[in-house]
Amino acid sequence: MQFWSEEFFQSAAKSLNEDPRVGTSIGGISTSILADCSDLGKAFLIRVEVGRVGVSQASAGAAAEFTFSAPYQEWVSIVRDSLNIRGEVLKSRVKFRGSMPKMLLYLGRVSRMEMEIIAKMRALSPVY
Repeated sequence: MQFWSEEFFQSAAKSLNEDPRVGTSIGGISTSILADCSDLGKAFLIRVEVGRVGVSQASAGAAAEFTFSAPYQEWVSIVRDSLNIRGEVLKSRVKFRGSMPKMLLYLGRVSRMEMEIIAKMRALSPVY
């Protein structure tokens, strides 16, 4: 399946929703995240509610509580090479918009699962 496609994001959400550890980790989180591929003009809205992940295609400027934006090749590197998104934000390779205090509130739980989430995405064997 093609990386950064609706099929890819739907498959990733399905895999995450089938993992009880993910549900436990994000159980108290209710938020929306826009994952924006800046050079392709393709974005996906990720909704987290009651331990479940939902995904839909969105426009690049869609409203979300948090937005992460990067060029396609950066997203490929994050998934293929298991790069840490927080580190890429600190290096300004991924642009972040949203409430920093709220992000810090979620960070502990999400960061424990970050590598697991990326591993699930890699397991989908996307075509880059």
